[in-house]
Amino acid sequence: MNELLKFYEQYKISPVSQDISDLEMHFSRRIGLYRTLGLTPLLFKDRDVLEVAPGSGFNSIVTASFGARTYDLVEPNTTGFNKMACIFENASNGKTAIRFFNCRLDEYQEQRSYDVVLCEGLIQGLENQEQFVIRLANYLRPGGILVLTCSDAISLFFETLRQYISRVLVAQAGSLAPGATRFAQVTEMLTEIFFPHLRSLKGMSRPVSDWVHDVLLNPTVPSESIENEFSVARCVEILGNEFWLYGMSPDFLTHLGWYKEISPEPSKHNQAYLESFYSQWQSLLHYRETGRPDARRNLLLHGYCQQFAETVAGKDPLNPPVLSHQAILQELEPIRQILSLTESCELDLSHAALAQFLGLFEKGIPTPADIAQAGAFGTAFGRGQQYISLVRAEQGSGQLPPGKKL
Repeated sequence: MNELLKFYEQYKISPVSQDISDLEMHFSRRIGLYRTLGLTPLLFKDRDVLEVAPGSGFNSIVTASFGARTYDLVEPNTTGFNKMACIFENASNGKTAIRFFNCRLDEYQEQRSYDVVLCEGLIQGLENQEQFVIRLANYLRPGGILVLTCSDAISLFFETLRQYISRVLVAQAGSLAPGATRFAQVTEMLTEIFFPHLRSLKGMSRPVSDWVHDVLLNPTVPSESIENEFSVARCVEILGNEFWLYGMSPDFLTHLGWYKEISPEPSKHNQAYLESFYSQWQSLLHYRETGRPDARRNLLLHGYCQQFAETVAGKDPLNPPVLSHQAILQELEPIRQILSLTESCELDLSHAALAQFLGLFEKGIPTPADIAQAGAFGTAFGRGQQYISLVRAEQGSGQLPPGKKL
């Protein structure tokens, strides 16, 4: 059992709920995402679909409405699986044959292939990413579409800052109960502090407490930005010889090749997107700005973001160490380097947010009210997860590197 699943099972949570009180809006959002990735509802019709880690099934009820021939959902978290079963009891699924499996992907024994395979919000927290992704890809037929999510130290950076602040505040909170009661107390405290931040996001559609569980208290999240980072580049590195990069959300990459000159080999086709990714990487830092492209500078930015994520990863979310003010200032040194880079990258909103973040610690430990009321920092969020769709090459049009098997 991986650390993410252990965390969910320990506290009996599935922090991926969605507000579906406006069902039409919920469907519209999901269909809009699929459209950006090159998947219209018609593409699912009479097809075989596999979704791994659908959570509580809020998004899956949209996919189930597209008229797929079969739809298999594999969810290992017991709490999420039970919630999904309840949601589907009240959903209209037409003639689609839907099956539910409460197991991990490595326990899934179905010997069949699919036209579409979906997996979001999971791979970033796994240690065996390459093995998992290849196993997932093995279920796709040639010409089939794979949808995954990616993230990295830059896109998650402002969440990393909030993780750091949450560790500082929990350490300063004094007497907290042990076990599940402590988890509930910390959840309540952080929900109140960060509610004003999340209220600034117009598209926010899940409970703040779920966000606190999944982003601030989830022990695997900081590691997503270090050794377990599953960036767009890492995804293409694993699958790029056998899959064509097809679509993205946010769609920030460009391929300016003329269609008559595009290489028949997926790896060469994808290389243009990789070059665009490294050049445009800074645009993932803040969702309201893009900045000035510069691949070399972006590597520096990524390095400092990773360095700070490593600092956060060393602190237990529920039992962090109490640090002196001087020790905290030393740990914030990478932030000062990033502040300088945001100026040269012309990332003005990020620069203002980081300046305010550093200012919170100038004279001591900030209060919960200071953090809740921080305007520039409070409205700063990265582009988080990037959705990526890839098309499996037809037979003979691409091959995996030596030693890999699909």
